[in-house]
Amino acid sequence: MWNLADRLKKLERELGLAPSPSPFHIDPKIICRRVECTLSAQEQERKCYMKYKLRLAAAFTAAALALTGTALAAGPTLSEMLQAALGTFAPYAQPMEGTVEDQGIRVKLISALADSVHVKVYVELTDLWGQNRLAAADMDIMSSRLELNVPQEQQREGIGYSYVSKRLGYDPKTQTLLAVLERNNGVLLDNNPTGSLQISKISNQRQSFSSDEPVPVEKLTETYLSTQQLPTGETVPAPGQSNIDLSGTQGVILSSMGFTADGRLHFLFCFPAGSTPSVSHGLVSVYHQSGLLFDLYPSTSFEQDGLCYFDMSVHATPADLGDLVFSRAYGSFGSDAGDIEGRWVIPLTVKQVEECSSPLTGALGPVSLEELRLSSLGVTVVTRSLNDVISGYPMWAWLSDGSKFQLDHGQSGSGGYLGPNLNRWDFPEPMEELNSITGISIGCWMIPVESGVAGEGYWLPSLPEASENVK
Repeated sequence: MWNLADRLKKLERELGLAPSPSPFHIDPKIICRRVECTLSAQEQERKCYMKYKLRLAAAFTAAALALTGTALAAGPTLSEMLQAALGTFAPYAQPMEGTVEDQGIRVKLISALADSVHVKVYVELTDLWGQNRLAAADMDIMSSRLELNVPQEQQREGIGYSYVSKRLGYDPKTQTLLAVLERNNGVLLDNNPTGSLQISKISNQRQSFSSDEPVPVEKLTETYLSTQQLPTGETVPAPGQSNIDLSGTQGVILSSMGFTADGRLHFLFCFPAGSTPSVSHGLVSVYHQSGLLFDLYPSTSFEQDGLCYFDMSVHATPADLGDLVFSRAYGSFGSDAGDIEGRWVIPLTVKQVEECSSPLTGALGPVSLEELRLSSLGVTVVTRSLNDVISGYPMWAWLSDGSKFQLDHGQSGSGGYLGPNLNRWDFPEPMEELNSITGISIGCWMIPVESGVAGEGYWLPSLPEASENVK
């Protein structure tokens, strides 16, 4: 009688796939891509072969899941979590080595994906003290950086980078958290740059919010709010005098809103139990009708009856309301409980995937187009402008077989006041053959491409339709 694991492994070898963490974890999309790229038979024969292989893989996988359902119910392994996170990009990831320990937390490099603009580093964090400090669903790497050495001629002030950390999964058996740290660069990196991963805090994730509408100042009255004095000496409104539930604020309530006898207009917000507010520039922006920022008073936070409150105020009386403009309520909140502070630094060298570049001409409004860079991971358009970027524009890739597909929005890296800016879009699946790209459209601006070389751009009559995404 045949063995499921052996048959799956045989299928893996036949297609020339990289060994998967588990014989039951072969991605059908990888099989599709491998068959398309390696089989040189006629069109009809190729389609039949693909269908046969996919049916075979589907049958084996379904049977494997049925036989291993009990084991899988316990949760995926760390290797399976990583494989799921990488998806079809797994063959392009490089294995990484390096560990460091502090505060009973071991940080270990696992894998990386990179080109000259976008870098992802996958890491494991293990609680060596066995206290499940990383088990909380919202525990994340909040204070982290990927420091990468840039060419000396590009080292200048004002260069901007974007950093993102994401929680990917948690293994309760080993008390290990799997996460990815991403960096979008403000300058083009040298081939295979060196640098380091740096973490200073592992903390509960902050939850951002923004009300659907501006604060309802029409509910204000001329009656003064009752106030109370905090042990620290500040005078704040007593909670619960308004209790306005603002839509879109994730449970944050406008507890008291109104004027006080000292000539100030207060907004006292109440956060969900166990929260610690983390607010940038106040919860409400107040402007004079002339457009100038109005007098903002330093905000005060305090706890009362198990709840956290945040008060902000402006110098105003009822007679001033006609001259003031109020924004939506916005900010973020979370909890400082369980935060782990330490120092984790690991040197690393990042290996980049295949990439080609070509100069560009033309402009989109005030933005000058300078260079097109194509890699297996995504598309980067280098532009120059004092303030404007184009990464928010929709981008489509046009292929030699007549199909096209839309790319995912990426992030921009700022090259400083003088630029240039690196505008990024990511491929939804890896692009194995860059020469199959015959065009890149940014909005309605089409850039023809031949063998990785960009031609002179021109305007399309209309934007591509989402229904035409036929890749």
